[in-house]
Amino acid sequence: MKFPENVDFTAMAIEIHGSNVAAGWYSDLQTGADVRKTRNRPEMLMLAVSELAEAAEAADGAEVLMDDKLPNLPMYAVELADFTIRQLDQIGAEITLGANQPDWNFAKADGHRKILRIMTCRERLMVLVCVVSRAMEHYRKGRLDKYVNAMAFGIQVVFLIAEIDHINLLDVMAQKRAYNATRPDHKIENRLQPGGKAF
Repeated sequence: MKFPENVDFTAMAIEIHGSNVAAGWYSDLQTGADVRKTRNRPEMLMLAVSELAEAAEAADGAEVLMDDKLPNLPMYAVELADFTIRQLDQIGAEITLGANQPDWNFAKADGHRKILRIMTCRERLMVLVCVVSRAMEHYRKGRLDKYVNAMAFGIQVVFLIAEIDHINLLDVMAQKRAYNATRPDHKIENRLQPGGKAF
């Protein structure tokens, strides 16, 4: 898939975030109160890293592992989509709370294409882990614009990786979001149960 330079990623981030707000991911499960301002950002960044760890697991070995939720798709592609959805949601949250829109400077990311091509799959995933770590450091030091821009840069890098790996990431994201909208473990009543999704 060609690198999607003409996609309005800010609009996509706001739309994904709005869907997650409607699904209750930014509400206190007990009271229903809005927790967008207080939701733990480092936790959210770590959840994005966990998707990359699952992508690395899927990339191990010669056999292509298929996803357990979307068995028509490779697990590796779905985990890249999960990472992208999480980071766009987090960017959307910050924008709706008043942060500046990120600088989607695709020329900057495009300069990494040749380097990413000669890397192994795991090395490319580690580049994304480093980008998320940079976002965390900016957040820790109160550099809001740089924190949001670091996440936006990660979105650009993951689309470059998808291009290299011949993954139609936008399509995989659409399929995963459609699945997430109906999955029982994402329903608030099931998240309230013992062992339900806590984060």
